[in-house]
Amino acid sequence: MEGPAGWERSRSLIGLVKTVPPFVGRRQEIDWFTHALQDVCTGKPHVVLLPGEAGLGKTRLLHEVQALARRSGIQVYHGRCQEDVLLPYLPFVEALRMQLEQTPGEAEETSGTEAELMRQLLPRTVVSTAVASASTTAQADQDKLRLFLAVSRTLLTIAQSSPALFAVDDLHWADPSSLDLFQHLVFTLADTAEREPVPLLLVCTYRPREGGERLIRLLARIQRENICDTFTLRGLNEAEISALLQSFGLRSPSHQLTATVSQATHGNPLFIQEVFHHMVQQEALEERGGSVVTTASPSDLRLPEEVTSAIATRIQGLSEGCR
Repeated sequence: MEGPAGWERSRSLIGLVKTVPPFVGRRQEIDWFTHALQDVCTGKPHVVLLPGEAGLGKTRLLHEVQALARRSGIQVYHGRCQEDVLLPYLPFVEALRMQLEQTPGEAEETSGTEAELMRQLLPRTVVSTAVASASTTAQADQDKLRLFLAVSRTLLTIAQSSPALFAVDDLHWADPSSLDLFQHLVFTLADTAEREPVPLLLVCTYRPREGGERLIRLLARIQRENICDTFTLRGLNEAEISALLQSFGLRSPSHQLTATVSQATHGNPLFIQEVFHHMVQQEALEERGGSVVTTASPSDLRLPEEVTSAIATRIQGLSEGCR
């Protein structure tokens, strides 16, 4: 059966929706980040927390902000935490790898006397340092403090030489050492900004229900800093859902269709994509009076098994109340 005339793409192309989702909405967030980047270029730093549940588009928004920063001539450093990968300082290693892998002469020019301490972030050095520091807990703590000071000073030096955006994605998966270093960086940035300009925008994304007690305490501390702002991402509204459906190839989605999708997904962009894919497969879309409607009810629009299975796996480790 052929799809409704309102489709601009063939059914064979609709599969691309799952791999190349468009960016819609988030106008308020983009406008705010535009002003924040302008502040950064004048030496006023910002720390921005972006909490939101899975599928709401935190990483996609972060990519848009990074593109905006690059267009403004701002250097971008990006690191991502990974589920079940607890390598020490992983997001910092990813973001600063070019600086970490410089030759001693180059490092001396960019990081000064901090260069050798910075190299402790690299996995091979972290291991050897851990072995060497195992003699006493006090010595290990001193080594850790020196490393934190080196990383924070280096980042501030980088930013003061050229405005910078430092982004950490999926902070809820960070190892304890990375969380401690992130907190130290925020406090160092806030303290330094009291005395001198620091053109640095520090951004992190996280899922508020998955970070554990350590992340909760960290966030409570840094949110008290004057340079810190929090933007909790919400689901898309019906106008934004309509725009997303149009980007999938529907020329005229009806209010009935967008309202049904909104009720079924609560505006979660990932779920909207999956539900749309489900409606196409079930041939639950048709054209009426020049607009595309759905023959399915919200209760009929179930997420695919691969998505629900992933969600079920995630919530197994949560408490009864969180479930």
